[in-house]
Amino acid sequence: MLHLKFRRIATQVYSSVQASGDYLGYPPSFPRSSAASPFVLVNDRTGKQIKLQPCRGRGIEPGPGILHYPWVGFDCGGAKPYRIYNIVTHKWHSLGCNACKRHPYLVDMTAIGADWVGLSVAPHQACGDGIHGTCGPTTYLYENVVTGASRTPRLRAGSVVDLDSPSLTSRLCKPLQVPQGTGGFPNPFTFFGRYTLAFSRSGIYVERCGSRLHLPLIVGSNDFTSFGNTKAVGACNRRTSTGAAPTLQGVFLPSLRRYQVDMPSNIGCPQSIALGPHHIAVTSGLSLWVAAFP
Repeated sequence: MLHLKFRRIATQVYSSVQASGDYLGYPPSFPRSSAASPFVLVNDRTGKQIKLQPCRGRGIEPGPGILHYPWVGFDCGGAKPYRIYNIVTHKWHSLGCNACKRHPYLVDMTAIGADWVGLSVAPHQACGDGIHGTCGPTTYLYENVVTGASRTPRLRAGSVVDLDSPSLTSRLCKPLQVPQGTGGFPNPFTFFGRYTLAFSRSGIYVERCGSRLHLPLIVGSNDFTSFGNTKAVGACNRRTSTGAAPTLQGVFLPSLRRYQVDMPSNIGCPQSIALGPHHIAVTSGLSLWVAAFP
């Protein structure tokens, strides 16, 4: 059992907290004036903050922002809608949306990696009623972070989309398999070193490249919030027995030693969880809470 002491560090946080590399990131608060609120980056080792205002001068609030070291990506609209910040160089650059020109439908930035931005194109097929045209599947496109070149990947059996690969695809390590119905993109796996979390209707499991490991974290529910990095992974089950206090269930890596955290009643099962090198951060309601994590 881990006994964590959470402290609230922000309010009116309207989207998920994120973690990548040494950094935690959380989106702007609801604006209290005409000035846009900043996206906040926190170096979890040093405590130093960087406040980003990506859409300054455009008169709009940015999207929630997507953090994947060394990038933070934002959708600001306009002819070059995507603004991308490099945490290492502290420089901005704008990325045009070639996909937006070809698809007169809603296109959202959904992911960013070292080499590619992932875009989702809203369903835009006829619904058969002669009126609505928003049926059909969501489709996915990818644009290079630096060049803006767009690509739709062609995946071979056992391959997945990899936004950290110059080729945009990579072979899935054995014995892991691409879940049926996903097609390999967007990538159904998030890796923490050689470990990953596998999701199914029956629960969530820890798996490892080159191993038959299939360790259950939560069984009997597919309604949970998960998190992880190279030192620990875990999840909170949103469906608990009546009166039962919500808990975080997880394992340390690579030892696979289990841990449990009873969440405070005023936080409950968080809407989002991010694990940095020294702290765990959670959002609940519109508040952001952090606690030291061993």
